Amino acid sequence: MIEKELGYILHQKPFSETSVLLDVFTQTFGRISLLAKGAKRLKSPFKAYLFPFRLLSFSFLGKNELKTLTHIETKEKIVFTDNNANQLILGLYLNELILRFLKKEDPHPELFSAFHVAMGYLFNLDGFCAQHEILPNQGRQLILRAIEIKLLTSVGYGIDFEKIADTHDSIIQAGLYHYQPMKGFTKSITLPTKNYAISGAILLLMNSLELESLSEFLTELSQSEVEMLVFLRESKKILRHSLDHHLGEKKIYTRELARLGD
Repeated sequence: MIEKELGYILHQKPFSETSVLLDVFTQTFGRISLLAKGAKRLKSPFKAYLFPFRLLSFSFLGKNELKTLTHIETKEKIVFTDNNANQLILGLYLNELILRFLKKEDPHPELFSAFHVAMGYLFNLDGFCAQHEILPNQGRQLILRAIEIKLLTSVGYGIDFEKIADTHDSIIQAGLYHYQPMKGFTKSITLPTKNYAISGAILLLMNSLELESLSEFLTELSQSEVEMLVFLRESKKILRHSLDHHLGEKKIYTRELARLGD
């Protein structure tokens, strides 16, 4: 019997006429499957809690891959409004990333911590962006890039933004580089606008991008010679290339919905 395990519901689907199957990202166990028996009944104690994006406390039992939910309660409440419709879509995108990359019952506590921070940012984004005088879309994109970097690192596909792949020399701000997902960054002699060459200054900034210290990152970015729009555009290219390579034939459907890949 596991009691009061923190987690987020990533996905749910009907299991029978009255029950629901939950895919949950937990702090201790990673992704797990929970059967919420009778959850579709009107008087079910589970019914009011089966929503994504909320930090929940789960109690469950079972030794097989499919566990049985025995108790659930909320640890926080999110109020959804028309103003955060984009945040809802982006939250779905983060859920889908976890579903696509994480295997069942493979713990990733650091990724869970970052995911929790990302959810907090997404639904309190306006205040954060106003504080730092950035546009909401810029704030959303920074959050997505940071969680994508953390995800790739957590599942063993981390990108080295500090070293050249073939020589192990340090990447320098003035340098130009090409990226190959299975290799890393190599030196380039082309202009930044050709063949997707990217400046070392952007790569070193990407190395500093962490959800837990976004305010410090924005200060670093403002003091650099890299413009926000350039950083967002180039970091998206690199991370989309890496994510798509490791996904193979799998698709991220919410990317199309939110135009996150444009």
